[in-house]
Amino acid sequence: MSLERYLKYFHTVRYLKVQQVFGRVTRRFKKVNTTPVAGLVLREPVKSFTPVRLSKRSMYEKGCFVFLNETGMPVDWNDPQLSKLWLYNLHYFDDLNSADAPSRYDQHKELIRKWIEENSPVFGNGWEPYPVSLRIVNWIKWFLYHGHAEQSHLSSLGLQSKVLMQT
Repeated sequence: MSLERYLKYFHTVRYLKVQQVFGRVTRRFKKVNTTPVAGLVLREPVKSFTPVRLSKRSMYEKGCFVFLNETGMPVDWNDPQLSKLWLYNLHYFDDLNSADAPSRYDQHKELIRKWIEENSPVFGNGWEPYPVSLRIVNWIKWFLYHGHAEQSHLSSLGLQSKVLMQT
């Protein structure tokens, strides 16, 4: 590391309390528990749920997404050719609750299945706290609106919630 980088760390850390430094170090090396959450079931909602559809459509033909005025067809959920912010948007799943989302139910269901299958727990951009927190909310809204979630969806949602609590 260069001297500039050491100085940057020094100037950042010097204002922290010992407890804060200790907390940062222990969190950095803490192993996240990824054992699956068992026995989750989707209960019948008390009232019908109609989500507010504020998001713009971001998913177009299969595999084509538009975020930040950039169109991309990512081969990988963590494609190094794409910016981190663009990938974060991919992992948010905002399109599930966009204006014309109900007409793309099958595409969304396939996208969720693909995400679960291709994103190993706690690896990659999709497992960082901010994308996880937004994705959880978007998935829950989508499941409530459609009134159906497969067991694999619920298990993944439970695991994501568990990971978020530990980060």
